[in-house]
Amino acid sequence: MDPAKLTDRHQQTLARVQEINKDLYRAYLIYQQLRMIYRVPCEQALKLLEAWLKWARRCRLRPFIRLANTITNQRAGIEAALRHRLSNARAEQANTQIRLITQRGFGLPLTLGRDRTRDALTRRTVSTTTRPLTRPTVHAGDPLFGPPDENPRHLVVFALNPLALTHV
Repeated sequence: MDPAKLTDRHQQTLARVQEINKDLYRAYLIYQQLRMIYRVPCEQALKLLEAWLKWARRCRLRPFIRLANTITNQRAGIEAALRHRLSNARAEQANTQIRLITQRGFGLPLTLGRDRTRDALTRRTVSTTTRPLTRPTVHAGDPLFGPPDENPRHLVVFALNPLALTHV
């Protein structure tokens, strides 16, 4: 949350965190400083980035030290993004929309995380109690799938493409 937009209650909570947990408060300050890099003009952002990297390296908080090392390794691309105000937000938006459309096509619940989507695909079970399943007719002569009792790999097709099912 933008520090300028903190409510009185949030400011009180933040003051209490400052008293009780100095590491957490320091992490909050480092995080807010990093957010400011993308909200100022380019030259000021580059100076702010350099100061942030120095602060993060000596803060003794391991996640920020790792992040500072990653930013240092990716510095050229980050500076180019700051100079040219480039972002991959539109590409990520399109990828998310494509993923959601694909999930709807599979009849899966709509999730936004890649891991959750992958888990939903791999954990999906096909129930044979309500209607018996047979191989898709398009794969009837395919030696890869073979008869259902000899090769259980044919269930992968059913789990990934429910429209390929044929009813007995």
